[in-house]
Amino acid sequence: MTRILHYFEPSTHGVPNFVAFLAEHQTNSGHHAAVLGPNPRRLPNVVWTNDEIQRSSPRSILQSGRRAARLATRIGADVIHAHSFFAGMAIRLINPDQPVVYTPHAWAFSMSGPTRYGAIAIERALLGRTARVLCVSEGAAEAGRDTLGPTTPIVSIGSAIDLDRFSTTDSTTPTAPHALETSSSNAMVDQYTPFAVCVGRISHQKGQLALAERWAKEMPNHPLQLVFVGDGHPDIDIVDGIDYPLSTGNVHFVGPSTEVPAWLRASAFAVQPSRWEAMSLATVEALACGRPVIATDVAGMREAIVDGPLAPAGAVVDSIDHIAPEARSIFENSAQLSSYSAIARRRSEVLYSPDRLVARTETEYGLALGRVEVVDESNVVELRPTDATPISSSARDASSDESPEVAA
Repeated sequence: MTRILHYFEPSTHGVPNFVAFLAEHQTNSGHHAAVLGPNPRRLPNVVWTNDEIQRSSPRSILQSGRRAARLATRIGADVIHAHSFFAGMAIRLINPDQPVVYTPHAWAFSMSGPTRYGAIAIERALLGRTARVLCVSEGAAEAGRDTLGPTTPIVSIGSAIDLDRFSTTDSTTPTAPHALETSSSNAMVDQYTPFAVCVGRISHQKGQLALAERWAKEMPNHPLQLVFVGDGHPDIDIVDGIDYPLSTGNVHFVGPSTEVPAWLRASAFAVQPSRWEAMSLATVEALACGRPVIATDVAGMREAIVDGPLAPAGAVVDSIDHIAPEARSIFENSAQLSSYSAIARRRSEVLYSPDRLVARTETEYGLALGRVEVVDESNVVELRPTDATPISSSARDASSDESPEVAA
């Protein structure tokens, strides 16, 4: 059994979803996982302590790192698993007693501009305080090795999703939270069918506005609609008060939804126009629902959609500008669309199962703790246990009965 403190900073979307999913499945597998981060959730047998970082405040960053270090000692954590740039920086600046395993998710240096070079300098400076760097895709791992050096201890552990919730079998039809009360769920779907769906928060990173503009120019009279499901709208800074759905021709923003799997199942396929990623969970969720995906060529997309021994379940294109033409081509080729759809679910099951993610992560914790060692550095890696004593075992024995709550 390993005691893990997951520590993260982003308050919404992919990172907290990943942390919650991993912590819950680690606990189900016999480990002890606690979480420190914003917007606590109720998870079975997982204590989630609230913590927030003000990114613009160095003092807030350091204070949060100290809280994480104190909590790790208090609960007898063997390892601290930090997620995202600011949490990873905060805990490594504190240099706690426990080894720090770091998952950057989307690398901060993926962005263009002057902040890129500052992020690179920080990541390089803190590598000496990092036991292992665990990326959620091989593409993200390659980007890290290219930027930080080939000897950096960076590996890909992959990602995982809830394959029961995101499935091909549920017959639920989607509703948008701002839909008129007089509109039925079926009517909500019928007014867009057939449609391609893009799921995710509306942001520059995700590229929705660029795709919307391109789609309107490339396919103004095409029957295939484009539906964006997610928080906000590119032209509006706030979510509250927006009168969804917003439509221009065959492009529609329907707002956030609690029924994302149903939206995916009702679509012809999904599109992901991201400018950068580490691993797009929305892409894997679409595959799990049996829907092909057309995506830009950013980290994680090729391994999810086209690479490996399994047949492709969609297409990866060079830029956002190429998504609409590819969508038209696939939509108008029913045999190709059926072929992609047939393999989509299988790719998600083989590549993104929870058991696979937990096992890979536990192996990396073992390497960080000295519990296992690499015997063969070839493509087949054999691991064997060592006699090393797990780090912080004495702290665990002394404090295992204490409450993990930490004063802010």
